[in-house]
Amino acid sequence: MTDNIQDVIFVLDMNLNYTYVSPSVKILRGYEPEEVLKQAPLDAISPSSLDLASRALSEVMELEKLEHKDTISRTLQLEIKRKDGTNVWTETMVSFIRDKNQRPVGILGVMRDITERKKAESQREVMLEAIRQGEEKYRTILESIQEGYFEVDLTGNFTFFNDSMCRILGYPPEEMMGMNNQQYTDKDHAKRLYKLFAEVYRTGEPAKGSDWQIIRKDGTNKIGEVLVSLQKDSSGNPIGFSGTVRDATERKQSEEALRQSEERYRTILDEMADAYFE
Repeated sequence: MTDNIQDVIFVLDMNLNYTYVSPSVKILRGYEPEEVLKQAPLDAISPSSLDLASRALSEVMELEKLEHKDTISRTLQLEIKRKDGTNVWTETMVSFIRDKNQRPVGILGVMRDITERKKAESQREVMLEAIRQGEEKYRTILESIQEGYFEVDLTGNFTFFNDSMCRILGYPPEEMMGMNNQQYTDKDHAKRLYKLFAEVYRTGEPAKGSDWQIIRKDGTNKIGEVLVSLQKDSSGNPIGFSGTVRDATERKQSEEALRQSEERYRTILDEMADAYFE
């Protein structure tokens, strides 16, 4: 069996000398079994993995001194040197070979090539780090902008928002998560908001510049200028909405004050007996 499997099987005596190595070592390391038998096992381990292997070996030896156990074993990921000067990553499991009195008389090892798996893991880590940095970058942007940013599911419940959105609504984050839009909008504006979101869902086109009357936690009102877009999953299915809210309360109040002022003076001019001209 050991002569025909791809994993490398090796046996060491208690002085860490090879007493057996399977022919598959030729594929893994490029050495003939007879060459490997003349080598010191630790010499095959690259400097980056040597400390890990030495510590694991010392640990199992110390455990063996304390009490005899046939379950003492370790599985390590070790970088092994090949004959051509390259390295190969392996998953190596070692355990004791015991005599009939349960005394250790050797060490059995099984070594498997995991180079491709390590490459895939490394690529995945690089990708995840890039994603993490990207998320951190955009999170920083979202937290620093004045506009409120929000994401809701298809029923209008908050699933994500930035700090500015909390300030606009006047709620702490823990209360806002999962909150439905009907909780901070009156019935009339809730209906208008529903039509707005329904139109975005139907057309897939963003809705820009729509006014949104907001009832804050303290009962005061604000007017938000909202932009809404449809969110889709990787298959193109709608999963919710995202958008930004700009506090337009002061602008709307200024516009209303200006309108009232113009109306007031226009009324005066229309009603006075004297003629006025420019």
